[in-house]
Amino acid sequence: MVKALSFFCFFHLSLFSSEVRYYEFPESLEGGHSGLTLLENDKTSGMKTFAMITDRGPTLGKEKKDGVSYRVFLGEADYIPRIITFKLNTKNQSITEVTKIPLYFQEEQKKIYANGLSIKVAKSDGIWLTEKPSMNEYFEALDRSPYGIDPESLAWDGKNFWVGEEYGPSILKVSKSGKIEKRFFPQGEYKEFDLAESIQNIPEIFTKRQSNKGFESVAFNPKKQELLVILQSTIEKSKKNIKNGIIRFLTFDTRNEEVTGHYFLVLENPLSKINKISGAYYSKRKNAYFFIERDAKLGEDAKKLVRTLSLKGATNLLRLKTPLAKKLQTTSHLEETHVMELLSEGISAAKTETIGMIPTDKDEMGKPEGIVVDPNDTCKIFVINDNDYNSDPDLILQSLFVQIKLKPCR
Repeated sequence: MVKALSFFCFFHLSLFSSEVRYYEFPESLEGGHSGLTLLENDKTSGMKTFAMITDRGPTLGKEKKDGVSYRVFLGEADYIPRIITFKLNTKNQSITEVTKIPLYFQEEQKKIYANGLSIKVAKSDGIWLTEKPSMNEYFEALDRSPYGIDPESLAWDGKNFWVGEEYGPSILKVSKSGKIEKRFFPQGEYKEFDLAESIQNIPEIFTKRQSNKGFESVAFNPKKQELLVILQSTIEKSKKNIKNGIIRFLTFDTRNEEVTGHYFLVLENPLSKINKISGAYYSKRKNAYFFIERDAKLGEDAKKLVRTLSLKGATNLLRLKTPLAKKLQTTSHLEETHVMELLSEGISAAKTETIGMIPTDKDEMGKPEGIVVDPNDTCKIFVINDNDYNSDPDLILQSLFVQIKLKPCR
């Protein structure tokens, strides 16, 4: 039954094709690129200026010491996450680096650079919201930090950058210079809370996200002046949650700096391993959000879907007045309920549609983590591939920038 359903759901994927151009970044641009957004689009010169963001820095899996699981930093425990801007010349197909912008906090007159270390936040029951402490390559434990961030997604509103990250998870408001102006964090009671520039106004349920699976996608809608912020995966990993394939997301007003919507989407085929959301972008011309839904595989068997999302008809859980409202807003009851049962209660997921696939003929193209839709041609997308700094010797990934022409396209 499961195999038949999987075949039925994915048969249509064979109908998609694409024209692809791969670009390798200059070595100076390093790796670990996790988000992508468009800053400028000059039709006359053919120049497009993009920005991408690095994550917490080079790490190598997990190690246990004295019964505690740690995340191991390789050589750069003091790595500073940064935004990198670059230009694509669409006429001669060249890429040039523009700037590297290290992220920092400002305390009085002192500039304190961000780092990738685990944060100093624990709930009232003592559970740390950054699931693992850190250690260096010599397996020495490192202190948790009030300045720790793990950036995964990036958007630009014309004045400020907005970053989705995994520790917490939280949303960062970042100036053009790299200053972290504010950090929007989930509500709740905390036993320990030492976090710079923090405002607690995100629903507490988002603290229940799976380990290392936070705000992997953020997109800015200039019409509404709001962000779309999506979790990478379903919260609280369980057989029932995975089977139903429900993933929560927020809308966030960038003017009033508050959450305006609490929604959910359903994966195309929850029974498959295509269960990660990574990267999002709003297309003004299409009036729709584009996002990537992918598996963790490499090579020809891998599947990286390009999908669209619309909020039209979707239920905003913040405005729900039914007896179920509080349960859906604050517990995993949402994830444990099949979408058809929710629909019978008048509760609707966001409308999503698969419109294409990211080619996986290059083995190194395994982690597409950022997407931009060409404002001149909504059939053309740009995708960034995260190479994880090539810190895992058994997994060779390239730091790639890819231009894809989707076919068919409507």
